[in-house]
Amino acid sequence: MLNLNDWILAGFLVFFATDLTTDFTAGLVTFFTTFLVTFFAVAMNFYSFKGLIALNSDSIADLFYKHKHHDGLYLHIMRITKNYLHKIWPLIIIVVVMLIITTCIWLFISKPNKSTEIAKSKIIANTTELNNVIHMAAMGDMLAHDTIIANAKTDSDYDFSKYFTNIRPSYKNADVIFCNQEGLSSGNQYIISGYPSFNAPTRFSSDLQSGAGCNLINLANNHMGDKGVAATNVTIDNWTSLKPLAISGANKSVDDQNKVSFAVVKGIKIGFVSFADFNNNKATPDYSINNYHDEALVKRLVTQARANALGRRRFKYC
Repeated sequence: MLNLNDWILAGFLVFFATDLTTDFTAGLVTFFTTFLVTFFAVAMNFYSFKGLIALNSDSIADLFYKHKHHDGLYLHIMRITKNYLHKIWPLIIIVVVMLIITTCIWLFISKPNKSTEIAKSKIIANTTELNNVIHMAAMGDMLAHDTIIANAKTDSDYDFSKYFTNIRPSYKNADVIFCNQEGLSSGNQYIISGYPSFNAPTRFSSDLQSGAGCNLINLANNHMGDKGVAATNVTIDNWTSLKPLAISGANKSVDDQNKVSFAVVKGIKIGFVSFADFNNNKATPDYSINNYHDEALVKRLVTQARANALGRRRFKYC
């Protein structure tokens, strides 16, 4: 019969073979490899202490002396093997039975769990969404008063970018930077001036882009019509030539007013619409500046933006 050491060895074989591996095929390979090694180790354990090496207390030299012919040696080994074969079969049976039990347990615990799969799906979805987060910064009114324009004057042009040197690092990781250009940037053609009728140099817009990083541009404000519709159109063209992510709020025609500006950021399509409370210049046409008191316009543009954008609830504000 098998002794305690043999039972422990058989149990070790099975647990070592399975070892809670995540790959069942690899587990089977491990098991059978270990089985062969352990089987021969156990066999040697039986025979080395009970006759295979000593051969019933005979030395190897005595064995060859007594059995000079190969056939005699073979018969002698078979006789010894037969004597101990009944001790090996129990070990084989134990290992096979334990393997079957372990396999059944493995198949049971590795059975897909619906709730677990759902949880994994949510984790994957959340990870994907985190990777597509849009970081956004927003600034208040960029209003070019007389003193702002005067201090930006250089020998040959203007430099408004210096005003943003100290604040730019605070939102350097933003993907979208909203800026409200409060007033025109139509240049010398329409007389550069501050309060009460604002019109900045064309350089004002380009420096807002390069210096402040503005790329989501709102032109819907009460000063956008200060110099008339022609000056408004020049400001729109000025920003259009700079190619920011999106521009909204001022328009050159009714058709333009009914179009929503869209941009794709990190693979997400966002819609941008903006509206002003009022327009200082009542002589400009209604389409020139979006007015949020025009409820039909607001509803039409917002509905269009929501229907075509894919970025809702994915913004993080810097």
